[in-house]
Amino acid sequence: MSPLWVNPPAVTTADVRRLTAEAAEESTPVQQVAVPTVPAAHAVPRQLDPVALRLMALQLENDRLRAELEQLRAS
Repeated sequence: MSPLWVNPPAVTTADVRRLTAEAAEESTPVQQVAVPTVPAAHAVPRQLDPVALRLMALQLENDRLRAELEQLRAS
């Protein structure tokens, strides 16, 4: 098998430009951009539904009664 030689298409030579000392020292002013501000998120605490509140109250009452029962058993 003979090698296949690929010839790239003809490319024109690059135009090289040299900067003068004056052109190199010129600076372009920085463009100031006004960034829009976004308000912070407003967090709202979750509200417990009435069933959850009742369940929490029953659990606290249950704990209080258990502690009272343990105290009575200990004495």
